[in-house]
Amino acid sequence: MSNLNVSLAEALQYRRYRAATNLLKEALFAASEYRRIDIELINQANSVAKMFYAQSEYQQAAALYRSVLLAQQNVLGADHPDVADSLANLRDVLWETGCTTPS
Repeated sequence: MSNLNVSLAEALQYRRYRAATNLLKEALFAASEYRRIDIELINQANSVAKMFYAQSEYQQAAALYRSVLLAQQNVLGADHPDVADSLANLRDVLWETGCTTPS
């Protein structure tokens, strides 16, 4: 298990969700820079974003969904079904906050 996975697992186990979010966002950004993104990393970030959404933590969910969306587009391409799902997830979060633009 990588250091990131261990740190992420610990953060989630102890319900340090903001720390987990920061780890995921940093990892996604770094991976995007090097164009070496593991799909599992994207899936983990998506799961944490869903958790934030379920807890009505919409700002945190939106930030992670944006990172997931960018990473998916880089790895899978804009026409992939997972990208469409992520767009829908981001739309739902933005709708909950009353935001009409995905800026």
